Amino acid sequence: MHEQSERFIERMGLQFESDGLPRTAGRIMGLLLIREDPLPLDAISRELGVSKGSCSMNCRLLESGGWAERVSFRGDRRDFYRVAPDLSLRSLDAAQGRVKAFLGILDDALETLPPDLDVGRRRIREVGDFHRFLLGELRGVRARWAAMEDRVSHSHDSLNTEMEAQ
Repeated sequence: MHEQSERFIERMGLQFESDGLPRTAGRIMGLLLIREDPLPLDAISRELGVSKGSCSMNCRLLESGGWAERVSFRGDRRDFYRVAPDLSLRSLDAAQGRVKAFLGILDDALETLPPDLDVGRRRIREVGDFHRFLLGELRGVRARWAAMEDRVSHSHDSLNTEMEAQ
């Protein structure tokens, strides 16, 4: 592996770690980003020098976060992973899911906490208001990004068609 590739992979690991996620998940994401073909767990494990169990756990984490996708190939029983083809949209969907789950906790607290907790209830309402605002913004960002991806995809299709005609 190139020194620059290794550096990128390690930096991805450190970034994920600074965001409160496992460093290994970030390293796996870095590896998947630079590889064209899906990788089986044993190859990820070997490339990164990490146990297959750790790779499996972190790949599932990446999959649940919308960053990676598990794929299979006919006749091969192994799990392969690749960057999710619609990584951006999946990431936004996962973020919306996390915000919705958090709002559920806040809403439940407002329904069940004693009314005499004025300060706490006010804080919870403020945090909830912010996260409702954030959820609306995330929905708008997702819609605008999806529209941009459609335009980019159509322009690439048109360009490819023009090139094939020449």
